[in-house]
Amino acid sequence: MGRRILFLSSADPLHGPGRLAWDMYQAMLRGGYRVDFHTQYSVAGHPEIHALCGDAPDIKTRIYRYLFTRVQKPAYYFFYGREECPPVPVSRILERIDGDGYDMILIAFWQELLSFETVKRLWEKYRAPVVFATMDCSVMTGGCHYPHGCTRYRERCGSCPGLRGFCPDTFTRHNVAYRESFYDQVDPVILCNTYVGGIFRESTLLRDRRISTFFPVVDETQFRPQDKTSLRSRFGIPSGKRFIMLAGAQNFRDDRKGGRYLVEAVNLFHDRLSPEDREGALLLTVGTPDPEMDAAIRIDHRPMGYVDLDTLSCLYSLSDVFLSPSVEDAGPLMVNQALSCGTPVVCFRIGTALDVVDGRGTGFCAPLRDAGCFQEGIFRCWSMDAAEREAVSARCREVAIETTSYSTFAALLDTLFNKE
Repeated sequence: MGRRILFLSSADPLHGPGRLAWDMYQAMLRGGYRVDFHTQYSVAGHPEIHALCGDAPDIKTRIYRYLFTRVQKPAYYFFYGREECPPVPVSRILERIDGDGYDMILIAFWQELLSFETVKRLWEKYRAPVVFATMDCSVMTGGCHYPHGCTRYRERCGSCPGLRGFCPDTFTRHNVAYRESFYDQVDPVILCNTYVGGIFRESTLLRDRRISTFFPVVDETQFRPQDKTSLRSRFGIPSGKRFIMLAGAQNFRDDRKGGRYLVEAVNLFHDRLSPEDREGALLLTVGTPDPEMDAAIRIDHRPMGYVDLDTLSCLYSLSDVFLSPSVEDAGPLMVNQALSCGTPVVCFRIGTALDVVDGRGTGFCAPLRDAGCFQEGIFRCWSMDAAEREAVSARCREVAIETTSYSTFAALLDTLFNKE
């Protein structure tokens, strides 16, 4: 029998970023592991996924969320306050996780479900190695999801600019002290990409901890190259559109997602083309509609809104390039999905791009927030001939299989077990 893993992820595993947890789960099963998958709320049609909090948020959870949003400033996101007061009581978690024993406790998304107190109590119960597969920066701070330029994590936090008040003794400093004790006692493994690992090494909490390279997991059978001709017909792309760009984000209104840099870069690209070439270019965007951004884009543009994952895979394959203007992100996952579909990426030099785009022959990385250089990357993709595009597409798929496939993640877990 394979080793047994307790896998926790609070996000809906079938929608949005939470899908990453579903792919991790499938990769573990195919790798021969026995997995108890626990999430926050029940997932329709999947009784094998255990819900720790029923079908939907109860009134206490809703009140907790509301009150906590009054504490934090816009753009900042805190999962909870003090470590000893997790979003869901520790007793409830311990009652509903009743496995006899585990060989690993693996944690993906944990917002609105766990705190370090919860994880410590699980570790005390099972004495199994703890692994955080990080999707953000919260494991190195006193609580925030992303620091938004703040560097207080280098100095034990406190005086937090994300909270409504600047008292040196805010709960963020308390949490750093608590987490430091947790790391000393539990000694978890932190999984992250090169970009995030570099930031972690600067922090008080993680500079001397165990950090291993980790790539998001992508279902390579769903996100795969497909026939562009048939997709053009399916999505009604006119024959005169010779260069198709795709850009996406869960919400371009979030400053981290770089919507304004996308607009600037695409407009610079538009201005560089002749009137005839402009007619042959088309930009597709997916995600939360942003009328202000849409109105500012001068090139022919078709907002697609939210799309399901099968449609998203088709749009990647249909496109000649994927544009990722995020300026503060561990990923985004869309970069890895695009590469798995054989689509080159133009992005800024952050996040997952440092591992799968920069110097890999799979696209172009621009200096952070340099829209002019970002535009140059778009122009390079536009300038490729058919043979070069085919070669780059094959390289994108090759790098994706090497880094984000199910078998690659299963092999990573094998390596972690062999190190324990």
